[in-house]
Amino acid sequence: MTYLSDKYQFDTINDIKLVTVGSALRIMDYYNNNHNSTSYGLAFCTTYWDSEYVSFPCQLEHDTENKKELYFYSLIYNSTLVSESVMEDYTNTMQNNIVLLRLKQDVDSAILNYKFSTSNYSSPAPEIEISASHFPETVDRFVEGVNIIAFMGSYWFNLPSLVTFLMVVVIVIEEKQLKLRQGLNVIGVSHSLYWVHWAIT
Repeated sequence: MTYLSDKYQFDTINDIKLVTVGSALRIMDYYNNNHNSTSYGLAFCTTYWDSEYVSFPCQLEHDTENKKELYFYSLIYNSTLVSESVMEDYTNTMQNNIVLLRLKQDVDSAILNYKFSTSNYSSPAPEIEISASHFPETVDRFVEGVNIIAFMGSYWFNLPSLVTFLMVVVIVIEEKQLKLRQGLNVIGVSHSLYWVHWAIT
């Protein structure tokens, strides 16, 4: 908490704070009683976290003496921060949360700084650099290898001219019904001038 508050000038009362020290149920009760007041949460655990809301392991069985060097933590985030769209395909993979990845990098850096400060290291803690990419997307076998131009190109090439021709025919027939050409002929417009107008149009 001190590392993050110093790095980003967080206020230790409003921006970042210690919620509870105890069981998983207590921290989940806090989230349930304070809806949408927390963007991201960090939970360190030493025993198996098992509640009606979430479950994840916090232990690793091994025979080495470096068990105290292991730190288990989980990042919790507000699900409403995840962008969703009605038009988005439900089969698409969820995109990476950049803020969550940056928080993980900062937590790992804070742990390193803590270990270096409590040990006899003369050099500063190394900087952690991370790179991230989106989850791989599966190939849609329905359109794989399909040449859409060869498949429907001629259809879309002829459709605009066909629609334009039909619209012109409808307008000409409407003018025929209303006898507009005869009315223009009465006031001195010749038939040839009328059809020249249509050719230009």
